Amino acid sequence: MRVNSIIFFANSAIFSSWFFLPIFAEGDLGLNEFDIGVLFMVYGITLFLSNYLFGILSDRIGRKRFLYIGLVCSSVTFGLQAGAWDLWSLLIIRALAGFSIGIYPAALIAYVYEANRQMGKFSSFGSIGFGFGALAGGIVADVTDIRYAFLISSGLFIVSLFFVIGLPPIEGTRFKIPFFPVEVIRKNKMVYASFLLRHSGAHAIWVIFPLYLQDLGASLTEIGIITFTNAASQFLFMYFLTDRYPSRHLVTMGLILSAITFYLFFAATIWWHLLPMQVILAASWSCLYVGSLKYVTEQNIERATATGMLNSIMSMCVIFGAIMGGSISFYYSKGATLVAAAVLSTISAILWLTFEFREWRTFLPKRGKGSDISSSAIHK
Repeated sequence: MRVNSIIFFANSAIFSSWFFLPIFAEGDLGLNEFDIGVLFMVYGITLFLSNYLFGILSDRIGRKRFLYIGLVCSSVTFGLQAGAWDLWSLLIIRALAGFSIGIYPAALIAYVYEANRQMGKFSSFGSIGFGFGALAGGIVADVTDIRYAFLISSGLFIVSLFFVIGLPPIEGTRFKIPFFPVEVIRKNKMVYASFLLRHSGAHAIWVIFPLYLQDLGASLTEIGIITFTNAASQFLFMYFLTDRYPSRHLVTMGLILSAITFYLFFAATIWWHLLPMQVILAASWSCLYVGSLKYVTEQNIERATATGMLNSIMSMCVIFGAIMGGSISFYYSKGATLVAAAVLSTISAILWLTFEFREWRTFLPKRGKGSDISSSAIHK
């Protein structure tokens, strides 16, 4: 249960303040949607660089040390956000926070695979942690001050760190990985590309989602409840279902459900309309995320590098989503952002289904002269 506890508390730490950052930035610091998009973009850039670098280093020099370094740095940088006083101070701290939380994920996921743990069950504890953190952060922010949500993040990272102590060493095989792993990218290009499109749309929504919920009448606690509904549903789907199905099938279902969900978001007229949609969203993310993780860990021996690349793609989604969500919402409307996300998910699903169809055709019997002779021989 140590690895499950690590991901539970680490994700709790991240999301106890994640969804309340836009509200803090707008309400306490006087920033607008475009400024908030910039904050998420800078966070995404440093997260991308960190995931990319430390995924490769985990395959080169081992795993466990990066768990210690990443969780300690994350505890410090997330706590510092509580002291931000303007755009520039928050921008610098967010950049450091993004770099910090990119240090440990690839090492942890590679460790889980090499310890023969089921990826779906492991991921489910990350999801319930995300929900627990969002709910706890929402209640604390509502009852006390929104800045305390960042201090809770810091404390939860420290709790996660305690579970790393005594973790049995499973270093796995070390590889001489180039810092631009062309072969890894080529082998996984379709899952990376599909993930990038879908998740960029999702992050465009998350940039403005708390503000959108407030427009629909939700309080901070109710925002936490909506988020927890998503997370609890993810836990159930990941824990009980995703390990039963092949990775390709999971990715297909995840992309199709994502497009459906984002179109449904646009139809909400009051905050509680989004509660059942959160269940569908949870199913879509559970299938896509676990399916993608299973795909890259099964298809590659350089597991930390391949996983680090997937995490880097997730970070790029934060960057592109922040630019898109902040800009579209600022110049048009929050509803337009939801539609843009739905369109991107639709394109992503079409791209992946095209790839799957081509792969399926390669396994069909080839029609030609050789097969005709064989058929004639059988009939004779």
